[in-house]
Amino acid sequence: EEGTYGEIFTSTDGCDSTVIVDLIVNLKPVINIYNIGGDLLSTLGSSYQWSLDGIIISNATNQSFSPTGSGYYSVEVVAFNGCSNISEYYLESVSINEFKSFNTSIYPNPSKELVNILTEIKTRIEIYDVIGNIIYKKEVYVTNRIINFSLYERGTYFIKLIPKNGLTVSKRFIRS
Repeated sequence: EEGTYGEIFTSTDGCDSTVIVDLIVNLKPVINIYNIGGDLLSTLGSSYQWSLDGIIISNATNQSFSPTGSGYYSVEVVAFNGCSNISEYYLESVSINEFKSFNTSIYPNPSKELVNILTEIKTRIEIYDVIGNIIYKKEVYVTNRIINFSLYERGTYFIKLIPKNGLTVSKRFIRS
């Protein structure tokens, strides 16, 4: 258990020594995996390794991963305290429709303030932070939207574009 502990030791000749220890327990991180627009996104950490059905996926060492088939996806995340943990996510099926795309443009990227989102078809927009929390949602279907990011913290965000036909596109955006 964390805390400050002390002990007084007395030598054979009667001298006292005090030893004080500040004990800090580094806990394993709680790792969550989110499915955002067909991409898997893990809890924030300092390093990542994705696996499929227990087999390490080479070069899959980012916070997000784009799955290509069904199975048990897991990620080992090393937290900023140096401790690691593994979380698993079962992806039942990945349909071909999830990988179809439509033309989109998000600029400037990175940006400090205003971001233009242009699409060839009308979509609604959802924006997620790196841990999967939704921070912006508009139910209106548009082909052009300007979003002011100046009120959000600097970092990586995921912009999910959802048209009425159900095909979604997710784009990574950096608020500088």
